[in-house]
Amino acid sequence: MTLLDYSHTLFKGIKDNEYTFSYGVNKKIQELSLSSLELNTVKACLKGVINRYFYLRFELTHSYGNIEEDILDYLVLGLSFVRYVSKVTVEDVINFIIESENEKLKELDLEKVKDVYTSLKDNVTPIPEKYENNFAKKVSILYSYPEWLVKMMKKHFGGKNTFKSIASSRRNSPINVTINPNCELLSLTGENFKKIEITDSGYEYVGKTPLIENALFREKKIYVMDAMELLLVEKLNPFQGDQVLVIGDNKSMLVSTIALKMFDFGKVYYACANQDSYFSMRKAIDLYKIKTVIPFEGDVTLACTHAEEKSLDKVLVIPPNSEFGLIRRKPEIAINFKQDSLDSLIENQRKYLQEASKFIKDDGVLMYAVPTLNIKESFNIVRLFIEENPDFEVEKEELIFPYMHQTTGMYYALIRKKTYDLEEIKE
Repeated sequence: MTLLDYSHTLFKGIKDNEYTFSYGVNKKIQELSLSSLELNTVKACLKGVINRYFYLRFELTHSYGNIEEDILDYLVLGLSFVRYVSKVTVEDVINFIIESENEKLKELDLEKVKDVYTSLKDNVTPIPEKYENNFAKKVSILYSYPEWLVKMMKKHFGGKNTFKSIASSRRNSPINVTINPNCELLSLTGENFKKIEITDSGYEYVGKTPLIENALFREKKIYVMDAMELLLVEKLNPFQGDQVLVIGDNKSMLVSTIALKMFDFGKVYYACANQDSYFSMRKAIDLYKIKTVIPFEGDVTLACTHAEEKSLDKVLVIPPNSEFGLIRRKPEIAINFKQDSLDSLIENQRKYLQEASKFIKDDGVLMYAVPTLNIKESFNIVRLFIEENPDFEVEKEELIFPYMHQTTGMYYALIRKKTYDLEEIKE
């Protein structure tokens, strides 16, 4: 196999949603029988593609027209090699094609491939004038987003919010930290930390040395916490002694923060979506010596094995969703999410919210949150739930676009279960 074949194998796994981009370039890549130099070369190729995939496709289809999807992906990776990987030449990529295990790839006109790569190596293809007034097409090419997603966002939120959110999502993700609630008197000042305005206790780490070398981090006085997840905890506002249920994948630090804010007094049940989430939670429990978190592997339908109906003060539901608000951190979403999977996601979200509501006691709070920019998964889900459950009412809901605070995008709704005065009911 050539370096082009190895790159294609990894990219296909990312594109088919078998693993994330981060896992692919940091863990999965280690399974390849390659030298350190070769591994770094493949990694550089994938990094060149992940935020530019649709733009590189546009450039190549501009030269080739419609060709088989798999072959187009090979050509995209080849273009990434010659444009973004130092010391890899056009001739090297042509040799990769000649020696490739993909027989169809070898059928390409190699002289044409060479000419195309040579012309594109140092010159990006300008957006054609015919697309200048086509918002979706232009933004899709410019920021390498699927065109259908741009159209949907524009329909829901208008051109300004769509453009600013997409542009923002292509910037680097900051490192967000928070203070361990057990160290509430601690104040983060100085040049290493910058306050995040949207949260009460969130900071961006801006130090010049790696965070792992920071004394406060080593002493567990601060820890990494996504700003939007911290905001959810603050809005949920858990109290000492509360009975809480959290439903969501890979939320061990969010659950830990809830328990720590309750000063480890009460109960926090965590429905872990899979074994990885479960073991991650167990690790956090041991690390922060938390006693109140009770993790179990399963979804909301198994919550009844740990909590009784109408017994909980607060329930936080983060169901499987499109995660469009997370593209800043998970760029592969723009590549591997399939539009036709939205309907099944939305139906599942309705079921999650309905099932979770059974555990809320009178005057309790049900929080629904999705890190996405899609009205059908956010506002519409909550509206339908309220229509079907008149004993609940929305206290607060908010959609946060990625550009607003240089964070990820998030929608959340605080839904309170009504209490009724028995005397009024009798009257």
